[in-house]
Amino acid sequence: MGLATYEFLEELFSVGPSTFYRAKNAILGHEIMVRRLSIDPTRAENARETFYREQRHSAQLSHPQIQRPIEVFEEQDHLWSVHEFRTTRPTAVIVKEDGPLAIAESARLRSQIADALAYMHGRHFMHGKVSPQFTLEDERGDAQLINMVNCAHRAAGGWPLRAA
Repeated sequence: MGLATYEFLEELFSVGPSTFYRAKNAILGHEIMVRRLSIDPTRAENARETFYREQRHSAQLSHPQIQRPIEVFEEQDHLWSVHEFRTTRPTAVIVKEDGPLAIAESARLRSQIADALAYMHGRHFMHGKVSPQFTLEDERGDAQLINMVNCAHRAAGGWPLRAA
């Protein structure tokens, strides 16, 4: 497949080297979320290896709070992943635009994230960068974990991913 398969509708948000888009599969007609990851040229090979390993591991997970990939590829000097579309906003943006969450709401979202992390850990996976920038809230008010960053399978010998 590749970029020609997708019609980009709007940029949703950016987090670090990743930009997320609402797009449409031009062949099947359904909406999807596309992530574009910029490749740091000083770490290009490691970035590719890490990205594809993380996406393979993410694709094995099935949890309502985890957005797993349905396609990955490299094109135009970027790494791309495609995911089911859900209307989402990073919780950091929600707090910035709407003000602090009520304690009960915050606790509910964090409970959902804790459940997703427990699910991952029970399958011997770890996740990094769980923060308001990497935690989304969907249109139903449910938490969504961007399971596209720094996950590693302990058995693969890939943890920690970086010396830092």
